[in-house]
Amino acid sequence: MKIVCRIACTILLMNLVLAAKVILTINEPFNKTPVLLKIANEKVYIQDIVESVVHVFSLVNEKHYTISKRGEGPGESKYITKLSSWKNKIVLSGSQKLLYYDLNGRYLTEKKVPYGRGAIIPIEDNFICKVFDNTPEKTVISATLYDSDFSSPRKLEEYIIDRAYRGENGKVNEYIFKDFFGYEATSQYVIVGNTQKGFYFGIYDKNGKKIRAINPDYKKIAVTEEHKKDFHSRLKNQSGLIRYKRAMQKFNPIFPDHYPAYECFTVSDKKIYARLYPVTNGLQKLSVLSLDGKKLNQHIVPTIGTHQTFLIRQSHYYYLKENTDRELWELHAEKLK
Repeated sequence: MKIVCRIACTILLMNLVLAAKVILTINEPFNKTPVLLKIANEKVYIQDIVESVVHVFSLVNEKHYTISKRGEGPGESKYITKLSSWKNKIVLSGSQKLLYYDLNGRYLTEKKVPYGRGAIIPIEDNFICKVFDNTPEKTVISATLYDSDFSSPRKLEEYIIDRAYRGENGKVNEYIFKDFFGYEATSQYVIVGNTQKGFYFGIYDKNGKKIRAINPDYKKIAVTEEHKKDFHSRLKNQSGLIRYKRAMQKFNPIFPDHYPAYECFTVSDKKIYARLYPVTNGLQKLSVLSLDGKKLNQHIVPTIGTHQTFLIRQSHYYYLKENTDRELWELHAEKLK
């Protein structure tokens, strides 16, 4: 009976997911799993996290070009931690600098950034970024708002890491299903998510004044032995058996008793879209909230790689999927109803 019910539930879930439309096929080889970052001006921007390159593909023709490259010169960066669009410009948050490009990929200028500030997003004349404060006992990561000169810091939220990373037998503790801490910005708001506080979002205006906190009740979901086995199975499939075995020789996976309230989130059309745990047969729930905290809807969407982001655009769920048969990547879009 349990097997029959599980099969029936799986079929029901899969029927809830609309057939994905392939928007773009990408033959460009990536040095590592690419990260979908942004769609703006009918272009999709995809980051190669090894080479510090952003690939730009047109949604209306086959034109392709790149912006930025790994280095320290003008228009170059050692790494890229955030990409955003601002005042008809594309802004890359790199190694102690912000790189500015026009919407056609032409390099414009760069702005120096103080050490220890990363994942920077412009919001009007201010900047929201992560600031790291390390001590032997703990690491505190804060979402901090700065003015145009990176002065007058205003700490909005903070996230504390105080766990041991040196495990038994010389292995490094790798904490699975970690709490989420991050932010998104619109032209008027900064939205900070922190699952250490629950299903929590702090809503701030563009000057850092707190408008409200959203923290609805949610049902905690236990991480079962079956979930752990499923995680190892997906990791093995994604990385291959040899790389998986090497990883297990170096790392000691540590699972929490319960999943965090959500895995990650994005903001679109004045709504918060939070992707939820657990992964079930390759699918996840996507919870939708208004900026005043009202629960609006819930969808079933395909899961994607841990380091890949998704985005919502015009009520569509966009994500990258590798087509191993054709040896290329595809940009998929599904209508959210």
